[in-house]
Amino acid sequence: PERLLLDLLEAEVAERTTRSIRYRLALARFPVDKDLDSFEFSASPVHEPQVRSLYQGSFLSTRSNILLIGGTGTGKTHLAIALGVAAIAQSISVYFLTVADLLELLSRDVKEDRLAQRLNCSPTELSVEDGAFRRGDAPTGHDYWNFAAAEDFARDIEGNAVPKPHT
Repeated sequence: PERLLLDLLEAEVAERTTRSIRYRLALARFPVDKDLDSFEFSASPVHEPQVRSLYQGSFLSTRSNILLIGGTGTGKTHLAIALGVAAIAQSISVYFLTVADLLELLSRDVKEDRLAQRLNCSPTELSVEDGAFRRGDAPTGHDYWNFAAAEDFARDIEGNAVPKPHT
């Protein structure tokens, strides 16, 4: 009887873990399913040991930022999704969006006077996909601060107040 009870409890914990991961994956809004095992390191200039280290999630506990910079086809999106999925497996909330989506979201929040609420309710990890801006489409620094500033300050990635530049 005790073994049966232990087996039932283990099955319940496993089911809840699986359900939690599925739920977090749905909330993350990844455009496609990607993982690190399917990434072709040999076809990319990416430093594999560094990416594998990031995949373990040490950057999350130190609240470090990761910038994936590279040309088209270098695997930035693939790696961002894979790192996000790995974070979800560690019970971290993740939200994936493009720069264009982020700017649209912030712009709408400013117009609807909800930006302060948005800045105070963020997941632990925010994966922002690079935008496909053409040279003339890129927002200016002034536009960024108009989107990101609540009152006279914005918050950096760690929540520290950053003064808005006066123009």
